[in-house]
Amino acid sequence: MEIRHMQYLVTIAEYRSITRAAEALYISQPSLSHCVAKAEKELGARLFDRSTSPMTLTYAGETFVNLARQILSLDQTMQQEFRDISQNMKGRLRITMRSHSPTSWRSTASPRSSAPAGWRSPIRPPDAASGPGLS
Repeated sequence: MEIRHMQYLVTIAEYRSITRAAEALYISQPSLSHCVAKAEKELGARLFDRSTSPMTLTYAGETFVNLARQILSLDQTMQQEFRDISQNMKGRLRITMRSHSPTSWRSTASPRSSAPAGWRSPIRPPDAASGPGLS
């Protein structure tokens, strides 16, 4: 079943009338009636009780509308996510650091250097407990 057909059926349930739903959707009433018949045949269950006025949902129709609303919401979320990705509003930034040998992380200050006694480099080598220092 196409997404737009799910939207049609949810709209019918909201308006409780094929005629009013057709007007709101800007499609003909016979086209919308055909959509209902096709969906009911595909699902193997009646979705609407047409003997009441206004139309009411059957149990199968209630189940369908609840699930269709979830699917439509997911579809909108997916559409927005991919719009954002395609417009570079979202994405993944990967920062890598070149690996160095453990000795290159140590301070190379010698006792005769101008560094104060006891000074340690602010860059610490990675250790097993804390990892590389970046997450």
